Amino acid sequence: NYYDAFVPSLILGKNFSNSLKQTNFATSNFSIIKKKNINRNSLIKNQNMTFMKINSSSNEDYVTILSEEFVSHEKNLKSKLQSLSPTYKKLISLLIFSTSLISGWYFAPSRKPLISAGFSVVSGGAGLFLLKKFNIKNEFAIKKQIIQNINFSLENDNLVNELSKIQKENSLTEIEMKSEICDIYKKFLEILLRNPGTSLDEIKNLTKFKKILNLSSQEIGQCHYDFAQNLYKDYIVMLEREGMSEPNEVINKFFFLSDRIFSLDSAKGYQYESARIRKIFLFLEENVKKNCFDKSVNLYKNFVHESITNLSIKSENLSEICLILSLPISSKNEIHGEFYEQKISEILSSEEKISADGKKNLENLEKLFEISEELAQNYLSKKTEPIVSLELTQIFEKLKKEINEPELIGFLNIIETKTQDLLLSNSSLEKSISSTLNKVLCEQVENSLKFLRGNKKTESVKEVEKILYLKRNFSKLSEKILEKKSFSEIFSSLGNNFKGEDIKKIYATYLNSCLTEKKISSQNEKNLLELEQLFGITAKESAEIYKISVGPLLENEIKKVLEKKNFNEENKNQINEIILSLKIEKSLSSEIKSSIYKDTLKEILSKESFPSQKEQEELENFRKFLSLRWDDVQEFHDSLSEMPYQKSLNEALGATGIIPKNYWEGLENLRKRLRMSEQKAKEIFYGTVKEKLRIGLEKAISDNKKKAQPKGSESGDAGEDPTVTKGAGTALGIEAGNPSGNELVNLVDLYSKNSIFVENEKVFNEVNQVSLLGQTGRAEIKNSTKSKIDYSYPVNLDGLFNKKITTDMYREYLVECFSVKSQNEKRKLFNNLDKLGPILGLNASEIESIHSSVGSVVYKQYLSQALNKGFLDKSEMAFLSNIQDTLSMSSSKCSEFIREAKKNKVSVLIESIFSTAKVNADRVSDMRKIAKQLGVDLNKDLEISSDQRSRMFRVEIDNAIEKGKITKENQELISEIQSGFGLPDNMSKKILLQCISSRCESHLVNAVASLRKNSNEDVIQEIEKMLSFGDLLPIQIKNSIASQKERDELFSIYQTNFNENLSQEQYDKKVQLLKLMLGIN
Repeated sequence: NYYDAFVPSLILGKNFSNSLKQTNFATSNFSIIKKKNINRNSLIKNQNMTFMKINSSSNEDYVTILSEEFVSHEKNLKSKLQSLSPTYKKLISLLIFSTSLISGWYFAPSRKPLISAGFSVVSGGAGLFLLKKFNIKNEFAIKKQIIQNINFSLENDNLVNELSKIQKENSLTEIEMKSEICDIYKKFLEILLRNPGTSLDEIKNLTKFKKILNLSSQEIGQCHYDFAQNLYKDYIVMLEREGMSEPNEVINKFFFLSDRIFSLDSAKGYQYESARIRKIFLFLEENVKKNCFDKSVNLYKNFVHESITNLSIKSENLSEICLILSLPISSKNEIHGEFYEQKISEILSSEEKISADGKKNLENLEKLFEISEELAQNYLSKKTEPIVSLELTQIFEKLKKEINEPELIGFLNIIETKTQDLLLSNSSLEKSISSTLNKVLCEQVENSLKFLRGNKKTESVKEVEKILYLKRNFSKLSEKILEKKSFSEIFSSLGNNFKGEDIKKIYATYLNSCLTEKKISSQNEKNLLELEQLFGITAKESAEIYKISVGPLLENEIKKVLEKKNFNEENKNQINEIILSLKIEKSLSSEIKSSIYKDTLKEILSKESFPSQKEQEELENFRKFLSLRWDDVQEFHDSLSEMPYQKSLNEALGATGIIPKNYWEGLENLRKRLRMSEQKAKEIFYGTVKEKLRIGLEKAISDNKKKAQPKGSESGDAGEDPTVTKGAGTALGIEAGNPSGNELVNLVDLYSKNSIFVENEKVFNEVNQVSLLGQTGRAEIKNSTKSKIDYSYPVNLDGLFNKKITTDMYREYLVECFSVKSQNEKRKLFNNLDKLGPILGLNASEIESIHSSVGSVVYKQYLSQALNKGFLDKSEMAFLSNIQDTLSMSSSKCSEFIREAKKNKVSVLIESIFSTAKVNADRVSDMRKIAKQLGVDLNKDLEISSDQRSRMFRVEIDNAIEKGKITKENQELISEIQSGFGLPDNMSKKILLQCISSRCESHLVNAVASLRKNSNEDVIQEIEKMLSFGDLLPIQIKNSIASQKERDELFSIYQTNFNENLSQEQYDKKVQLLKLMLGIN
């Protein structure tokens, strides 16, 4: 029943439905409570009816209201049965069950006992089922019994026993009993929500009711969740009614009460339960929290307002309420401050001072709100600031002029009286004075600027004088208040509040007003110093302003003397008197004089001709008249004479960049005539030369880009160059540019012929041992002094070009030094090499790096050519030593190059030996000899494998034995070959044995083959070869190819066809050896 109102059919979108479904969280951790449908309409229907009753009800009224809420007005059979006592209910149940059994027996379609009994059982079961469904328990009576045992005033210690008794009397389960209790709690919550307003008592009673009913936090959460679901349905309907705001208030109150009751739970429990009910209404968390916080603040403000008039309320009560409302300490203090400030305003508005009663009231509030003395003074200062500031402003206005002592005492009394009336502390008074004084000073400066912008300089100066009066008078006043507190920081920081340029304009205007009579009085000087301190003007800034103001005055007087050119003592004294009267410091006067001298010199040098003798004399007299030292004006001569001297220097250098000898004296005379320092002349000269060097290098770079063009043939001189290989295009095979007309050489010539080098002679001692004549083995030590000239390069091209460009150019030049074929050209290039690097701006490490890279290539190329013949002769070693000295290469590095070249030579020979299928014995022998000559160890240096060395050893041994170089009598070659290949003795013997055995077997096989061909001559040759190997190591040849008969035939053929040139002894030895090898007894 919605008061016969139209209930709209709400079309909620899919997303909205899903959102509602998501709010139905699982409640597995909660006790299963039977949900009861509370009359949803009762909240709104009974709202007006109950409002007046509960608005002023006591705790007993809540019990009465709850009892009335559960009285049923429905007059049906079910309600009548529920009103009966439990005994009557049991008798009626028994009667219904018995009637069901009898009816089943009587109305059975058959008279058979078994069938009738079956029908009787069925009807009895149906009766029991209907009794269960009918549920004749009196729920309202149960709730009424529970409510009658609730007492808000007592501790309710017996409530647990009473509830247990009620549960037994009504045969309720634990879950059913807990459901009845939860219904009562939800009804109580509904009653509280009928009043849209919220009070602290409601929060306390709801909390107490939870404790009385002994509901856990989880059960409370479920109650609020069930209640929120029903409330949401009413909320949707009421939103459709225009002009109804009460449901919104009810919702806000519900969330607030829920928030307070949930706050008793743990942090996680609070978060979970709050989120559940919030998601039912689809409210944002921040909005709900803000609503709850605002209600807490309003409730606390109401309580604080009551506590001001209710003396029974103490600070402990305030703290308790804050705890109930979960109000942060910061919010609590802020509310206390608001009420405290409001009280101060009420007191001041009625009396314009704080009386004794007002002071007592404030002290009571301080005690109630627990406000510290310092914080109370801050509140007091905040409210009294306008009153104090107004009084101080009036006093400061009167301090802007000359005052006497009585007036000063009167101002002091006014301040003391006001301080006492307003209960101000010294710190508060100090703060008020500081802020007011700063404000008055800033206004005064603004007034001065305002007049200055309107070009009213006189009025602007008067405003500045008021600032000075205020500073002096306030200094006297501050000595007698606040224990002689100094406020100097306020005056010293005044300039920070304005633009620096504005402050300087005020200062300059006041300074110019002091210079009207062309002198500075002691008082003016004192005032200027005070303004500098007030405005924060530094000594440098004040000197600059003073120079701008005073400078023109002094300049005019000096220029008058300069026009007349009368540089006598009288005029000089007159100028000095002006300097003293204007109190111009010596440094400033020197600066002004120097500026005038500079302008005069500039005017003289602006003419096309150089200064005449007369102009020089007049300029010198003027300098002495101004008492300027030569050091003071030397800089002017150097800077202003630079252009004419530069012009003359360019003319002397000409197109070649080389100054003729007779021009040097003229340049020196010009320098003296212009009064230019030697250092400046050198600086200009070096700069000009640097520009010439730059142009020359740019041309060299341009020429270098053309070196890819075909090179013309060059004719060499008569001398032979050891670096040139006949038939080669260039020396050492290194590609280089065309050295003809090399611009880099011109750079060195420009440097040398202009004598730019600075020679530094270094003297050192050398100790030598000299043999004594006629006394063998004896020597004496002699010390000799030697000198060495080092050159420094005051100007170079460092920084003008990319470092890579200069290093590449130097590298190209160095390559040309080695690649050029002409001895004269080579000598010229090498002579300039040590000077070119520093001129290009390369340091020693960069030069050394280039020398090392290029020198390595040159060294390796030359070694490659020289080692073609297998060794290095003296001339080649001398040339290599020359390269080493020229390029300052380390001996260890050069030795390493030579060593690597030798190793590479031998390595190449070995690779060529094994590049063919058959190893050539002669090439192996040649390689071994070259390795021995070059000192290369095949094992240690080249790490040739043992197999390769063994193979070459066998090939060479085999060849030497076959050619008769190795015999039984002459075996030295074996040791030499073994040493050359680095083989150990056991391996050498093994290889030698294998060699002899295999060769003997091979020759025996060949001899047998010749025997079978009936070629006796071939047989003899093979046997001779076999004997040459067998002679070294006599062994019996065990070979199955040759039968014993064939062996005998071979022996017989050798006997009949022996060499007649052999002696009998040699013949016998060979025969015996052949018998041994053929195994003939």
